[in-house]
Amino acid sequence: MTSNSTDQDALARKILYFSRRRLSHLVPALLPALYALKDRFRDTPGPLSTDGRFLDYHPEQVIRDFRARRDSPALQLLHVTLHCLLGHLPARREQADPILLDVAADIRVNALAQALVGSSFSVDARRDSFDDLLFWFQIGQAADRCNQPGTLTALCTALQGDEQTRSVLLSCASLYAVDDHTLWHPSAPVLPGSGGKDITDQDAPDWDSLLCQFGKSLPSQHWGILPDFLTKAIRPAPKNQISYRYFLRRFAAPRENLHTDPDSIDAKWYHLGLSLYGDLPILEPCEVCDRPTPDQLVIALDTSGSCGGEICARFLRETLNLLRDVTGGCPSFRILLLQCDCQIQKELLLEHADQLDSFLSDFTPQGFGGTDFCPVFQRVEELRQSGRFHKVRGLLYLSDGFGTFPQAQPDYPVTFLIPREQDQPITLEPSLPDWVTPLWLDMKQNIVQEARA
Repeated sequence: MTSNSTDQDALARKILYFSRRRLSHLVPALLPALYALKDRFRDTPGPLSTDGRFLDYHPEQVIRDFRARRDSPALQLLHVTLHCLLGHLPARREQADPILLDVAADIRVNALAQALVGSSFSVDARRDSFDDLLFWFQIGQAADRCNQPGTLTALCTALQGDEQTRSVLLSCASLYAVDDHTLWHPSAPVLPGSGGKDITDQDAPDWDSLLCQFGKSLPSQHWGILPDFLTKAIRPAPKNQISYRYFLRRFAAPRENLHTDPDSIDAKWYHLGLSLYGDLPILEPCEVCDRPTPDQLVIALDTSGSCGGEICARFLRETLNLLRDVTGGCPSFRILLLQCDCQIQKELLLEHADQLDSFLSDFTPQGFGGTDFCPVFQRVEELRQSGRFHKVRGLLYLSDGFGTFPQAQPDYPVTFLIPREQDQPITLEPSLPDWVTPLWLDMKQNIVQEARA
């Protein structure tokens, strides 16, 4: 290597070290898996890749990605690690259509990454750059199918007969692609400078053991339902059901708060130093805090009488408390609450966490006239034009879905949450526009389920 190349390689290794440290700070249970792959220089430009033993990196690419987006190398490293943990590499080698499996694997890893570290390390953050709702409807439906129970091999076999879903997935491959899957297949050409050892060498990490260790190391008192979600990421719930908590994560935008707490000591680095050096602990203060924030979210209540006052109150209580929970108790946000029957009856903007308790204790539904959904969309558009809500992340509407809709399709995602208990029979289904995502909401079980077949 030349002197310049040596300097670039040293800088790239520092970036990878920083990325591992950052991810292990956010998810301590990932620490062993993040350091299981050995770094290996390669000459070919491209994102991070692995053959199950080594983490192949191109120094200039790592530096370029880091300068473009500081979390990019960490996002690639997270994808590489989770692919290995979930056994996607051997699954691809057995698949006749590896490109289709690549997309399905990236979708599953993206869903798990969201649950582990929030949307700051999620490909979903890129959706803000799209002007249409393709991600929320066509791609969203195909992505949900990728998270159905069963192995990726079985899923790809089933999709061979579903040309529409298969076509949508293949067309959105670039949206979910983060790392390089070239080395997953044994017949793939060896990248220059990456060596050519057989992938089955004995020095390959035991990913099955690391997966078990990872699952056992997720402390429930700090990570809530993540151990359960890890199981569902490998074997998801049937009938396209997901938890309401996980659904609400989609509406939490990443907001990074950088600070150093000199009074805190990161316990994992302290114990790592003792395990490596015997009597030399590594003292590191907590530096970075990422919190997804429900910013510019609209919640509308249908108070025409189709949803009783008790249902509205319970929905708001569950929704606001879950949003507060999944965002780590973030003190500030912007949530617009609208009560509407045939017109806007009450409007309230919540911007601080201390408003939630007083609002919930004093909440009284107002309305009980006719049903018209148009005033809500008109009011949201007025606020957008005035600059108060310039970028609406989504609209959650609690209603039975029977009412008048605007003819024009909004350019933000709209979800209608229709209250229904799991054992309650469906007597009449509403006729909703195609741009509305209808979900059955079971507040007893705190789950949502697709309302369309």
